[in-house]
Amino acid sequence: MYINDINLPGGYIKAIRESFIVMNAPHTKAHTDSHYLAPVPERIIKRNLEDMAFDPERLIRTLTTIRKQHREFSKDRQTQLQAQILRHLKHHQGGAPSPSVLQLQDAIEHSLLSNAYYKSAKSFVAHRAEKRMLRQQRQRLKLLIQAMRAEINKKPATKTYDSNPTVITNLCLSLFAQMIHQTPDSLTERPELSEELKENIRLLSSDDLVDLLRRVEEIIG
Repeated sequence: MYINDINLPGGYIKAIRESFIVMNAPHTKAHTDSHYLAPVPERIIKRNLEDMAFDPERLIRTLTTIRKQHREFSKDRQTQLQAQILRHLKHHQGGAPSPSVLQLQDAIEHSLLSNAYYKSAKSFVAHRAEKRMLRQQRQRLKLLIQAMRAEINKKPATKTYDSNPTVITNLCLSLFAQMIHQTPDSLTERPELSEELKENIRLLSSDDLVDLLRRVEEIIG
């Protein structure tokens, strides 16, 4: 949904648009033009290359969180910073029809640094690194689950040797711990299942294994 599609009086639409105007504040650290309307993208490209509507509120929430955590800029300065980010995003979009999420995050990082908001920038960089690591771990677990499912399909349908729920739970936890430490192949990035892990796969019933993998998938999303 675009701003012009919203059934609001013209004055509200104008106010929304003007909220992205860069204003000349007396203590502005970077040069800004008070009459320059920051372009708001209509669409944005996610990491999975899915095209979705751009939501300015998400950018506002991100900057508000940063401002409240580190108190390096005021609420008024946040509006100017937001416009600067959007201008930077438009400039580095190139010939692409829409900017990407990575370009937006780069624009936030660049604008924080260019205004000497170093604590905010350092925190944002660390947050991006943490999220990137979590995505990599999630992807590695998904590949591992695929490899384990392939291994399960090779084994005949069996029952767990011990029907004690506590024993089964401990076996599942042990298996999950081994999953975490599997080393991916250096060429394909696919995990190589260790012999110990394969042996534990043989010890658990197919039903228990499938249930374990399902639970792991629910956890990692």
